[in-house]
Amino acid sequence: MKWRRFYILGFCLLFVVLLIYGLLFHDPRPKQSHVYYSASKTDSGVTISLSNVRLVDKSPQWKMLLVNICVENPNQDSLSINGRIVYPNGEKEIERGISSIKNPSCYDYDFSFTPDDDISQLNIEISKLRNWSYHFNEELVCAMAAEQQRVLDEWKTGIKVSCRENGSSGEWIRQIDFVPSGITDVGDLLNRANEIATDKILITHGTWEFVVAENDIYHYPVLTLNEPDSPLVNPQDITLQVSNLRKHTVQSPLPNQINYLQMDVCLTSPAQISWGFWDAVLEYGDGILRKRFYVNAGNDENCNVLSFDVLPGDIVSEAHLRILGLTFPPDMSNQKTCNEYLPKLQEAINAKYFGLIAKCVRTSDERGRWGIGYMFKPFWMSNLDAGLLLGSQELYTVRGNWEFDLKLSQ
Repeated sequence: MKWRRFYILGFCLLFVVLLIYGLLFHDPRPKQSHVYYSASKTDSGVTISLSNVRLVDKSPQWKMLLVNICVENPNQDSLSINGRIVYPNGEKEIERGISSIKNPSCYDYDFSFTPDDDISQLNIEISKLRNWSYHFNEELVCAMAAEQQRVLDEWKTGIKVSCRENGSSGEWIRQIDFVPSGITDVGDLLNRANEIATDKILITHGTWEFVVAENDIYHYPVLTLNEPDSPLVNPQDITLQVSNLRKHTVQSPLPNQINYLQMDVCLTSPAQISWGFWDAVLEYGDGILRKRFYVNAGNDENCNVLSFDVLPGDIVSEAHLRILGLTFPPDMSNQKTCNEYLPKLQEAINAKYFGLIAKCVRTSDERGRWGIGYMFKPFWMSNLDAGLLLGSQELYTVRGNWEFDLKLSQ
């Protein structure tokens, strides 16, 4: 009898262990069958690999592209890459650092896009690598000094530079040995010569180009908290007032001006509550839809200015606005208010995901505000997953459809 109880107890204990193990180690999302994009290019003796292209739809107004970039055998442990991402309706500059003692050196680069950005095809072009870890490398520092000296001699400046070890620190530096009298622009000459030396010694130029088609981009499923929402405010209790549709032009350093359609949106009820926009769409002309918007504080405490960019040459006299959701974010100005919100968030997490433990943390901004971090996360959950989940707007978003017909103010 005792042995039977022992077996039953052991079986129950094993079941609990297996259950906890499964919850901690198993990703609940369905396995995707799509093969991640992967390609390598070699130029100027350096191989760069690009893989694991993922698109994360964090919200209707923001999507993030993640790209894993590896640089093989760069003879350094700290470098930056420069280039650009070209997509059908625009391009983005790439200027990011990477630091690793591994070979190859790899990093997940993230790029933000808006709903109006067409990323059905991407041309990712990397044009140069810059070495930042040369200070402890005698060969590189002295090569820099020699190249700088060559340029200064070519300009017949008479300035002499050399390299030396900086005491016992192990760091190598360049020093100025001689400056002829009568030269007043020494700093400018040295800086210009340094730029030329840097470009020749520390920068590797090349052409590493990758074409990523739409089918090569994996749509990374974002973890969710509640389905459906459990908003803090009932949609029937929300009253909005929209007025003063107007054009606004911003002078740009580029040849073209930037034009916006702006309107004042006021929350008349509930009164005296912090709020924002989750999603909105503006339609004008012959079915033109604009989904990207910007928000600025209005003159009134409960009003905001909603701005949509207008396509060049568009003539607008009337518009139709649909506000598809509002956010009522919790107060995170101090630890007390953060701790008041934390139990609601933790309860929503516990209902779907085992092992993610949230906590209130002080942010690094100047105002010393508070935010949500985690003490522990399941092994299958990435830092990206945890960050998006803890920063989710689901708990304080109210979905709806508030529609307004507007005429342009004269």
